[in-house]
Amino acid sequence: MAQKSIVVLGGSPRAHGNSDCFAECFARGVAAGGGSVQLVHMRAFHVQPCTGCHACVQLPKHACVLGGQDDAEQLFALVQQAPLVLIVSPIYFYALPAGLKAFVDRAQRFWAGGAAQGTGLPLWAGFIAGRPRGEKLFAGSELCLRYFAAALGRQLTETLPCKGYDAQHDLQQDTLQCAAIEAWGRKAAATAQAVLAGSCSA
Repeated sequence: MAQKSIVVLGGSPRAHGNSDCFAECFARGVAAGGGSVQLVHMRAFHVQPCTGCHACVQLPKHACVLGGQDDAEQLFALVQQAPLVLIVSPIYFYALPAGLKAFVDRAQRFWAGGAAQGTGLPLWAGFIAGRPRGEKLFAGSELCLRYFAAALGRQLTETLPCKGYDAQHDLQQDTLQCAAIEAWGRKAAATAQAVLAGSCSA
């Protein structure tokens, strides 16, 4: 059986910036740790925003009426099979960017299905902020992703916030921070391997 990959979901609408650098450093760490990783960028997919119609409460399997009209279900399928998911996102006005937030909101159908909160497979989050300071700079995004994870039956277990990376290549030039992200990727590979071993022995 092929090894299931860690999925890295990049939320930045800008290519080749700090969020992409974070994702690539993490992926190198996963590979160095013997893991498999799949990089997925939200900007390459079309996801319509949730309209709050509540149809998913009543429809069979809590399906979304928008499901056949965009790429949301394809992305959810990738996320659901992964032993570990990392979401990498820039911070815009103390929150997640619009494209990623639209995907988060579409998880309403899983929430309607009653997924167990605070249990299940790990979801990690890496945040990139241009501001060098701000006591609650990441608080709103972290809370948002905590409940997103819960809707999917996952648990937000680790975060790595990075401040002060604004210009396009700022993170790339910080070799110490890049090394720390790679080390985090190696840790993720070990975590994913433990998850897969646990599921195989269950």
